[in-house]
Amino acid sequence: MHFLKTKTLVFLLLTGMGVLVYSHTGYAQQQDHKRLLKAYLSLSDAYDSNVLRSGEQGANKGDNVLYIQPSLAVFLPFRFGADFDLNYTFTYVDYSKYSAYNTYFNDLTASFNVYPVPNLIFGIQDSYTVVPISPQLPTFAATNITQANFLNPYIAYKFVIAPRFAIDARYDFIYATFPGSLGIGYYVNEPQVDAAITLSRLVVLKPGFRYISQTFTASSLGTINQNQPYIELDIAHDSKLSFTGSYSYVSFGFKNSSQSGNIYLAKLTYKPNDRLTSDLYVDGSKSFDIFARLYTQVEGGLDARYHLTRQLIGKIEAKYVKIKYAGENYYTDASGGDIGLSYRFIPWSEVFATYYYYDEKPEASNVIGYSDSRILVGIRAGIL
Repeated sequence: MHFLKTKTLVFLLLTGMGVLVYSHTGYAQQQDHKRLLKAYLSLSDAYDSNVLRSGEQGANKGDNVLYIQPSLAVFLPFRFGADFDLNYTFTYVDYSKYSAYNTYFNDLTASFNVYPVPNLIFGIQDSYTVVPISPQLPTFAATNITQANFLNPYIAYKFVIAPRFAIDARYDFIYATFPGSLGIGYYVNEPQVDAAITLSRLVVLKPGFRYISQTFTASSLGTINQNQPYIELDIAHDSKLSFTGSYSYVSFGFKNSSQSGNIYLAKLTYKPNDRLTSDLYVDGSKSFDIFARLYTQVEGGLDARYHLTRQLIGKIEAKYVKIKYAGENYYTDASGGDIGLSYRFIPWSEVFATYYYYDEKPEASNVIGYSDSRILVGIRAGIL
């Protein structure tokens, strides 16, 4: 049955090709030759050795999992100095043996921007998603699906002081809702100022500072204040080597208690030529999940992408993650990685294959760790 479904969808995939369309807008803020329409249908099948993510004896179950993922992106420029951008992806997950675990995801983002004068932007963005309500639950738990919606009006302006120096300023207002049992709504005021300067043809320095003041409604949880200085530095000929670093401080006030933490990221990118791109990174945070639970997470890794030929691309990734929830005697050490190939046999279609491995070792006597491996193959076709 799984084979017949896959065969039928491959036929529909290969017969549903679209047409490439590009825009030729003249607005400074809009990309020249930006594609007006992008659409694809991705069909992939994976063998997962541990679909229950369990380390208990007898609970380790393997299964074939089919992923059906159509996606659409539309960009519409207007002559009066505005544009509309829409991106939508739907993912359906189908289990061969354990059909009770079948589930789906929605991800929709739409934005509208107006450019009344050069370098000034008035915009509004809305993001809607359907996700599992807890990161502790398996992604296939269809009975644990909820929604989240973020509405974000903003204004941005670029102050061009000299040919090699400019300042970007931005202010955001955000309202977020999580319907159902979460019921969280909040407002965010986010003034942001960035500055960039070119010191020479070989070095670009971008210092900046961001301040966020977040005030909750009376029925919600508290306040967040965040300071985020950061720096970006590109070094060497044609920016072969670049470093990006950021740091932010978060203060979260509850009705009966107060917590705070930090978020940081450091990434070193090496791109010696058009064929190879590699990133070495460390990403850490002391933050909150959608249930307002405080946790600490540190992740480090290396990923690289190499064009073996113009059509054939290889990639490899390795990472280590450590997570701890506050107030609980529970740590998680996890390591994983993947290696894969993709081949674009015609400009708008590609086949791909990936092997993925993940191993989790909790540091708690009452929790059992697990390992999971997955082999995924698929085809993606459309306007890429």
